[in-house]
Amino acid sequence: MFDSLSPSGQALYMLAVALGARVTSAKRTPDENEHVGGSPTSAHLRGDAIDIAADSPPMAVKVLSVFGKGGLHTKGTAPHYHFEATPLTLALFVAGVVGIVKVLE
Repeated sequence: MFDSLSPSGQALYMLAVALGARVTSAKRTPDENEHVGGSPTSAHLRGDAIDIAADSPPMAVKVLSVFGKGGLHTKGTAPHYHFEATPLTLALFVAGVVGIVKVLE
């Protein structure tokens, strides 16, 4: 799952896993995307998005939601949370990850 993601998607994935979130979807094939009712222009098709389970630890959801306000696109729909990034937001995201890691140490 991880290797097929873009650098932006990999950054999202690493943060989610580090925070104990359960990643339920990442890069999708067009057939997989159609099967789950995804948009034809879904960021999942490029490997720029992940979904995490709604039962993920509250800290993970909270921190990932904060990043959503920083330029990552978030959609909180049951039973998962959707997070996506573009190359333009990757630098901001990585800078934030470094700050969070320092806080968590």
